[in-house]
Amino acid sequence: MSERRSSRIAINLRVIAIQDGLEIPGTVRNLSGGGIQMDLEAISSSAIRSSPLELEISGIGRFPARIVWRAANSLGAEFRISDSMRQLVKLRIAALVRELAKDSPGTSTETPTQTELPQSQEVSDPVDPPPIATAEEPAYLRRSQRVSVKVAARCLQDGYVIPCEILDISEGGARLRFDSLGIAGIRDAPLNLQIPGYGQFLAEFRWRHGFAAGAEFQLTDRQKELLSRRIGKTLRDGALPA
Repeated sequence: MSERRSSRIAINLRVIAIQDGLEIPGTVRNLSGGGIQMDLEAISSSAIRSSPLELEISGIGRFPARIVWRAANSLGAEFRISDSMRQLVKLRIAALVRELAKDSPGTSTETPTQTELPQSQEVSDPVDPPPIATAEEPAYLRRSQRVSVKVAARCLQDGYVIPCEILDISEGGARLRFDSLGIAGIRDAPLNLQIPGYGQFLAEFRWRHGFAAGAEFQLTDRQKELLSRRIGKTLRDGALPA
């Protein structure tokens, strides 16, 4: 099992196993870039099946996985992720342990209160950047009325949830900012962008520069109409055009 070939740490984190439409809560006992050992309540353990699942781990992310062993009220699961994403998981674990150590000197096993990894510019990018076009902002973002915003959002791509911040938005797309872990994780592939107050949109990345990236929306006419109304309301509420 790849988990045992990776350095593991004992840590107490919330985890949700998503399988066959069910969300089953549990607790991480140890964790590595390869997988986890997790504990379950007896009633939850009986609900787990041997089929593939996704694991949403507090402060780390959401990943496809498979169960490799089971015992009474516990199991071991292996992440089904690429080598580059495995490296990012290791960095997220290290960053979370450092954050917990700041909050609770002398221990790294206290359950964190946040559900997303604290953004950090101190972690270096361990992988080559994905081949997302150009560093220049393309014209499609300039043909529509843009509005400057600062909204925490989520980028869903290839089964992963990557936190980001929306810097500006238009009917055509949005400009996003990631932390150093997130920018290394995005790929030149379709994504779903969840923006509170605006909606969830199918999109594609068109450019990347530093920690910022531009995404072009793929919207239906109805979605364009609703988004235009929301942008108009944002402007009426005092936001500045970008």
